[in-house]
Amino acid sequence: IRPEWSLFDYGCGVGADVEALGNLGFEASGWDPFHFAEEPKQEADIVHLGYVLNVIEDPEEREEVLREAYGLARVGLSVAVRVTSDPTAATAAGTLEDGVGTARGTFQKYFTEDEFLDLLTSTLNGRAARCLPHLYLVLRESEWRDEIVQNAREHAIGYGSAQSEASRERRLARAKHLSE
Repeated sequence: IRPEWSLFDYGCGVGADVEALGNLGFEASGWDPFHFAEEPKQEADIVHLGYVLNVIEDPEEREEVLREAYGLARVGLSVAVRVTSDPTAATAAGTLEDGVGTARGTFQKYFTEDEFLDLLTSTLNGRAARCLPHLYLVLRESEWRDEIVQNAREHAIGYGSAQSEASRERRLARAKHLSE
């Protein structure tokens, strides 16, 4: 992310990421239907939709949220979701619609990677760039695509430096595979 770009966290929760980005010098703002409902949803260079689609029960509403968030993005949309390699993933609380009920009594949608990519490309009629299995970018201009995707992958490799060396090696191998 370029320092001159503004960031909007759509579904920011309690705002920890917005605060952290602001502390790093970025122009960052956010909205959340529970914690910051009074804040306006606003246009920004980069809009982030982090783990929001997982908690929306209605598939049509998921698509509406994707379109709305993308509509606010001048450069692109960053979307993160919980993914699973098991399309039948469920919890003891049981299956609901196309997701599961959690032990906390909430809804959770687990996406397969293919399902997530299909949702992004069919809803936004565009190309989505995979950075990690759970993180995709949908960019308006192709001139930034390679730079942003590579930067996201590099930062993902360095994230969690306190984790084991074996885990770091797996991330490096995965990042190398993604760049091929």
